[in-house]
Amino acid sequence: MRKRSVLAYAAAGVGSAALAGFGLGIGRDAWRYTKKNYLAIVVLIALFASLSLPFLGARNLVRGYPQRSAVVAVIGFVGSLVLVVLGAAIAFGLSLVAFAMLSDQPQAEIGAMAVVVSVFSTAVALALGLIVGLFQRPGRLRRFTIAEANEEFLDELGFRETGEQEITHYDAEGNALRLLERAKDAMVFLAVGRRSKRAYIELDKNGLMTGYTGVIGINEPRIYKAA
Repeated sequence: MRKRSVLAYAAAGVGSAALAGFGLGIGRDAWRYTKKNYLAIVVLIALFASLSLPFLGARNLVRGYPQRSAVVAVIGFVGSLVLVVLGAAIAFGLSLVAFAMLSDQPQAEIGAMAVVVSVFSTAVALALGLIVGLFQRPGRLRRFTIAEANEEFLDELGFRETGEQEITHYDAEGNALRLLERAKDAMVFLAVGRRSKRAYIELDKNGLMTGYTGVIGINEPRIYKAA
């Protein structure tokens, strides 16, 4: 499977977000609070996981993805199911402990109540995840379709992506380019080593690439040419 072009997906508005960790910059007071109330924090985290994991699993099953190989698709499907099962297991464990501490019912009845609560909470999270995923699906699939069209455009244009920061791309004429920004109507590049020179890829309102200027002066009119 060929490597996907970051530029093609950025133009289509498909991005990625990095998850910030807990980090080492936590304040002394916050750290003391964490140590003092670790049990309550663990319970809250487990409660959050019991609801969020089935939600994410269900959402991921239906929200839509770019065309993938059968192996990747199966891995994604299994991963989503694992999230659902793990969330249900955590919900069952929390319910079991809560009922054991708060109720004097026989063990069998406590287990049955825990099953009911965990099934109900998981079902609610699943339903919400499916609703959100189905709501997101049309827009995501449209953006992925545009991104795939952009990849074809870049291939026809002779654009090469380097994966570096100083020079991010080369065009068909060998011009070294650095991506500066995704403007509303264009991807803007700096021509590396050429003073006051830019290059632009035209975008329509949906992020579809439609033309390329080549390297031009920063004050020159943009004349776009199709691939």
